[in-house]
Amino acid sequence: MHQISGTEIDAIAGIGNSIHLTFFGISLGSLVSLGGVLLATPPSDPRKYATLAALTALSFVLSIVFGINAWLGYRKAATRICEIKAGSNQW
Repeated sequence: MHQISGTEIDAIAGIGNSIHLTFFGISLGSLVSLGGVLLATPPSDPRKYATLAALTALSFVLSIVFGINAWLGYRKAATRICEIKAGSNQW
């Protein structure tokens, strides 16, 4: 048994502990990069333009998915931490 403070428990439930947040950052960065290239480059080759458009759309979808998963993971961890602080030991 170890004693921990409330702030240490809150740090465990922080959103920075989520792997989904990492993937959200990666996919959001690729969305910004690909979107910038797509908007700044005139479509010289239709195949390259279609590939860039598809990758931009995929990055957009992945950003949404990972963002939602990061938020849900944070809410689940925060709820569990509140239960622990309240004294509920039912797992």
